[in-house]
Amino acid sequence: MLDSEPEFSLDGWEEAVDISIHAPKGQLAVDGFNETPSLPPLSTAGPGWYRVRCMARARLSEFNTISLESTEEHLLLVWPAPPGPEKVHHVALRSGDSTYDYRGGRPLSEPDHGAKKMFDRPNG
Repeated sequence: MLDSEPEFSLDGWEEAVDISIHAPKGQLAVDGFNETPSLPPLSTAGPGWYRVRCMARARLSEFNTISLESTEEHLLLVWPAPPGPEKVHHVALRSGDSTYDYRGGRPLSEPDHGAKKMFDRPNG
């Protein structure tokens, strides 16, 4: 948890997006999955609005594969801030890439039906 917005740097990360999220009860958390532990509480400033910068890398290396051990990594930076529009700093997937359809070029605030698109594509 940070006190204010950090200076932006990709520094080895492939994707970075900022979003606003409201924690009306001050209980912003990320639960663990399988053997991954839960993160410590993210809303240490109590109830209110926060900005979350999600950074990711190694997402494309496993896009078309099935693996029991993922190399995908994420970094969440969180700070208290009034709500604001999403800010896409950098996205590894570009329009025209064969793997771009999962977002369809839509803003992240719109519903994502990408999984359906991804699995409904004809083979070949």
